[in-house]
Amino acid sequence: MGQAHYIAKSFKDVVAATPPLNNALPGNLHYGTRVDTSTVRPYGLLDVKELDRRYHSGGSAFVRYEVTLTVVGRQWVEEVGVILDQFAAAFNEVTSPAAFALPSFTGQIMLVRCQGTTLTESVDQVQEAGKDIMVGTITWIILTQETELILV
Repeated sequence: MGQAHYIAKSFKDVVAATPPLNNALPGNLHYGTRVDTSTVRPYGLLDVKELDRRYHSGGSAFVRYEVTLTVVGRQWVEEVGVILDQFAAAFNEVTSPAAFALPSFTGQIMLVRCQGTTLTESVDQVQEAGKDIMVGTITWIILTQETELILV
């Protein structure tokens, strides 16, 4: 069974432990793709998808996940880009070789590799009070090694 919830919790832990990020997202970081329309901007949406799983001996598997962080901001173009840059810097620091782990991982899941793939910024199709809403995304591919409990 996938461990996407540990990856999502780790991202939330990184935000909570990094004051500039925590302050940059007054609307918080949410797991999923939707929030209530009254949510304060800027806020973050986190989506974690299991891409594939390759089993090997010893009851473990290599599992690839796609993690997408979407930041929904106000009308200022720079705001979303600054937040994405801050998050990338914080996340890259957590996954550096010196600290090769994510905060919420247990003994059953180990980070093997993290690779940033894309960063985009755009104007949302919806406007609020005649003003544009800025949206930016950053995506990582995360490879984990997961040990599965085998009941006999």
